[in-house]
Amino acid sequence: MPARRMLPVLAVVAATLLTPASAGAAGPPIGASSALSDTVYSPDGQRAVIVDQGEHATVVRLVNPSTRRALRQWTIRGRFGLPRVTYSELGGVDLHGSTLVLADADAPSVADVTRFLVFDLNRADRPRVVTLTGAFGYDALSPTGDRLYLVQGASASTGSPASEFSRYIVRAFDLRRDRLIKAAISDPKDGPGAMEGSATARATSTNGAWVYTLYVGGAHAFIHALHTSAGQARCIDLPWTGKNTRMTIAAFIDKHTLSLVDDRGTMLARIDTNDMRVEAILDPTV
Repeated sequence: MPARRMLPVLAVVAATLLTPASAGAAGPPIGASSALSDTVYSPDGQRAVIVDQGEHATVVRLVNPSTRRALRQWTIRGRFGLPRVTYSELGGVDLHGSTLVLADADAPSVADVTRFLVFDLNRADRPRVVTLTGAFGYDALSPTGDRLYLVQGASASTGSPASEFSRYIVRAFDLRRDRLIKAAISDPKDGPGAMEGSATARATSTNGAWVYTLYVGGAHAFIHALHTSAGQARCIDLPWTGKNTRMTIAAFIDKHTLSLVDDRGTMLARIDTNDMRVEAILDPTV
């Protein structure tokens, strides 16, 4: 057993407790947080967004984290919340805090129509409404906030779009041209097939270009490495023998190393982000 130690890190992301029951469930979490109040920070730490949900309206405040001074405020009819990217981590803000995406908090977990609100945080304009046919969940934003990445429910038999999330594909929505890009985003070596598993931990590179998400609970554990600037993906298979884990897993980035650790700091795996080579140290799924 390796020594239990905490790693020096440049970026720390929230961890998720994944039980056998949740690991075997449908794919990535979709929809919005239903908390009365949530706060999310831009990855560069310069801006914070506070979302307060009332019974019939949502108040969004853009705040300077250092002074706590409100820079802008919006009041939106209806209940909208920050989108979930894992079961415990919230997303929705781009690298510099210029674009915010909220999901419909009153929508069912799987819906035939999905709505998002897109805010330009540099302006006091009302948010845009993005309405999509099918079941979609938020995945990521490009560093410049011009491209929204989504996970879309897919048929288990064909990989084609469907209103369920046991399997899913990654899509991109061009916010400048207001259109959903037709082709799914996948690793060229794997082809266009759908993915499966539950989003368990996430880390983002310091420049916001790469988003790494650990999925567990499908046929095998893997990391989906999404290049949000280029609209490309790599799938990094992990040599873990089982599907489920009771451990809390966190993801960290330190320079060119992506590390997966448990809640006691035990190293589970290291990935070289230059060549995506995996060093598996401990299998948490056995």
